[in-house]
Amino acid sequence: MARSDQQRDGRYTQGAVTVDSFPNRIGWWERRVFPSDTSDVPITISSVYAGRPDLMAFDAYGKATLAWVILQYNNIVDINLEFVTGATIKLPLPQRINTDFLTQPVTFRVIQPGSTI
Repeated sequence: MARSDQQRDGRYTQGAVTVDSFPNRIGWWERRVFPSDTSDVPITISSVYAGRPDLMAFDAYGKATLAWVILQYNNIVDINLEFVTGATIKLPLPQRINTDFLTQPVTFRVIQPGSTI
């Protein structure tokens, strides 16, 4: 399996702005915010999915690699504390994944060493 920063639908290539990729780390990564929609489906996380956004992504979208969409869309940073049984999140419809998330152009902001952000 390719690294996250090399996957076409991975969070580092579609879900954010990256400055550079190194053999063992991402140089800089900024979360891209996606707008909510009235078609979003509210979901209460069951024990089956607790701590496993990859399973939910596979069941909802057919690809475990789209777990980043669920996490970013709901602004979840720590799956052990936030992706837990009983938490309510929203899932964008599968059609929106392709039209609003994966087909949007990715821009890069170059940050020079020693510069301030």
